[in-house]
Amino acid sequence: MTGGNWKFHSAFSLLSLIAITSLMLVPVEKLVSVDTGLSPLAIRAVALINPAMLMIAALTAGHFLAPKVGLDAPFIRSWASGKTDFTVLGKQLGPGLAGAILVAILLFLHGSFSQPRIEAAASPEAAALIEFGLPPGTRLLYGGIGEEIIMRWGLMSLVAWTGWRMIGRTTFLSPSTMWAAIAITALLFGLGHLPFAFAIMDNPSSVIIGAIIGSNAVAATIFGWLFWKYGLESAMFAHIGAHIIGIVAGT
Repeated sequence: MTGGNWKFHSAFSLLSLIAITSLMLVPVEKLVSVDTGLSPLAIRAVALINPAMLMIAALTAGHFLAPKVGLDAPFIRSWASGKTDFTVLGKQLGPGLAGAILVAILLFLHGSFSQPRIEAAASPEAAALIEFGLPPGTRLLYGGIGEEIIMRWGLMSLVAWTGWRMIGRTTFLSPSTMWAAIAITALLFGLGHLPFAFAIMDNPSSVIIGAIIGSNAVAATIFGWLFWKYGLESAMFAHIGAHIIGIVAGT
C-alpha cells in the first residue's frame, strides 16, 4: 500500500472510530428491562459490537470496490496524496448544503405526519422508547459520518460493483446501473428504520410503514446522488447538515 493509500484509509478508519465512539453517548441501559449485572458503560460497550462489525465490513467493501465503479472521497484523497485541494471541498459544500435543506424539510414533514400517528398507535409499554432520543453528538457523528460510511461507502459501492459485474465489466458504469445502486441502497436504508417502529407499535398501519420507508429512502437517494456526483464528503455534509437543522429547529 502506497503512502497516499495508507493515509487515505487511515483517515477513513479514524472517522469510523469517531462515529462508533459517539454511540457511547447513547444511554441504551435505560432500555434494558432486566438486570444484566453490567454497568451502564459496559452495556453501552456491548451495544457497539454490531455497529462496529458493520463499519469494518463497510470499510473493507469501500476500500476494494468503490474505486472500481468510480466512487470516491476526493477531498480526503487529495489530502492523503499530500496535495490538499480545497477547490474540491468548495464544490462539495454547495450541493451538500442544498441536500441538507431538502432532507431537513422532508424529515420535518415526515415527523409532522407520522409522529402523532405513531404515538396514538403505540403500546403502553413503549413509553420509554418514544421518549428515547439520540444525543446530538451521536446524531451528527454516527448519523452523519458513520451511516454514510456504512450505507454509501460500503453498501452502495458493493451494489454498484455487483451491477457492474453483472453487465460484463464495461469500461464505464452506466448511469442506470448507478441509479439502481442508489435506489436499492435507499430502500434498504428505509427498511432499516422499521424495527424501531415495530418495537413501539404492535400493529403499525401500512400508511405509517410506507411513510417511514419512503421518507428515509428519499433522504438516502439524495445522499446517494451526492456521493455519486460530488463524493462521499458531500453526502456527509448533507446528512450532518440535516441533523443540525433538525437540532436547531428542535425536531
